[in-house]
Amino acid sequence: MQLDASFLSRRAFLKKNGCAALGLVGVTNMLAQLRMVHNASAQVGANDYKALVCVFLYGGNDANNTILPTGPQYAPYNDDRGALAIEENLINPFSFTDTLGRVHGMHPNLNDGHLTSPSLYSLFESGQCAVVGNVGTLVQPVEQEGYFDRTVQLPPQLFSHRDQQRHWQSSVPDQPFTSGWGGRLADRMFDNNVGAETSMSVSIAGHNDFMVGNELAATQLHLTSNGPIALQNYGNPINASADSNNGRLIRGFDKIMDESMSNLFAEEYRERVAMARRNNALIADSIKTLSLPADYPEFPTHNLGRQLEMVSKMIAIRGSLNQKRQLFFVAIGGYDTHADQLAGHADRMSELSGALGAFYQSTVSLGVANDVTSFTCSDFNRTYSPNTNDGSDHAWGGHAMVVGGSVKGKEIYGLMPDLVLGGVEDTELVTANRTSRGRWIPSTSVDEYAATLAKWYGIAPAELGMVFPNINRFATPDLGFML
Repeated sequence: MQLDASFLSRRAFLKKNGCAALGLVGVTNMLAQLRMVHNASAQVGANDYKALVCVFLYGGNDANNTILPTGPQYAPYNDDRGALAIEENLINPFSFTDTLGRVHGMHPNLNDGHLTSPSLYSLFESGQCAVVGNVGTLVQPVEQEGYFDRTVQLPPQLFSHRDQQRHWQSSVPDQPFTSGWGGRLADRMFDNNVGAETSMSVSIAGHNDFMVGNELAATQLHLTSNGPIALQNYGNPINASADSNNGRLIRGFDKIMDESMSNLFAEEYRERVAMARRNNALIADSIKTLSLPADYPEFPTHNLGRQLEMVSKMIAIRGSLNQKRQLFFVAIGGYDTHADQLAGHADRMSELSGALGAFYQSTVSLGVANDVTSFTCSDFNRTYSPNTNDGSDHAWGGHAMVVGGSVKGKEIYGLMPDLVLGGVEDTELVTANRTSRGRWIPSTSVDEYAATLAKWYGIAPAELGMVFPNINRFATPDLGFML
């Protein structure tokens, strides 16, 4: 288990240790009042269970080749994308038109399933997958004129990987980072996990901003081929013999951790380490004794497949963990396709389709398909026109996918961009001396996308603004893609 000092905010630490700073007393009282509202409005039923799984595609997914135009729009797409264009006869077509009468389809490799599990395309066509079009980080709604003359506030450091990853995971780009929207959601919901011994928030992909909350600590699981291990770089304590190097390291570590610390921060760290190791042991033991259904699918063996398999097993042991709400974060890189994009992106699409298809099939096998929703996020889209290396560069609004039994699928939500270089959704104009690269201004905000998921998850309407402080700036807090 990887331990991250950021899982405990300074404010939460001081709250735990007597509110040494006088000014924090008011903060503590306010949090107590919010918790009273929370307890009154966000309780779930005895048999109610839900899980959200954030699938982050690090690097900036080329949404323009994930969801593609067909029909009359294909010819200009083929011209403008150049070396990045995919042949029309290879595109998996959608059997409907969007709100403007246009037709689209999915990347060819999104029809790649793993063994008997469905592909993302087949899940879309059967109604368990939806597309959210042209979604991105926004402080407020933006149109082209406001973008050019800067009469509206824009997310800082547009087109920067780290900044846009943080903005996607926080949903508050106009404020210094303090927490992620997943962490704030967990803060509001974790009281429903009565008797739980582990955190409802579990990252299988290390530290992230998404799960940083003000009250709840997230658990990070470090995976090996045999499941989670307790201490990264210390080997597996269960298998370490007393006289091995790992055994001696672990005994020395345990000796240090057994000693009470006089320093408050050091003592809190010691307690957190002990709690993390107890949690890890409980999770490992529960998974070890887990009996899976006969029709449980085989997962792909690549990194994303292994991460989602662990999430699936964490869902399977939810009863022994006393979890009625679970929140997961998985991630994969390889989406920063500045060169030779077609082949590399095709591999990522196969990987994504196989892993998410197997994961959905596992929820069917476990009887929780309607209770588990996975959703994709990425830094940003990529430029519509190629660069000189047959790749693409950093852009803005892109498309996301949502998968689950409660998804109102076989539909595109939000407004797809026109795909016109220099058009009304582009951040650049075409002039006699300059051509555009094609960076689409988002028509749907991260706030709207995330709030729709949070509402399904059970957040009370009165608390939506506590999780998404900017949500009232946008017209559609529920995009309608969840039942």
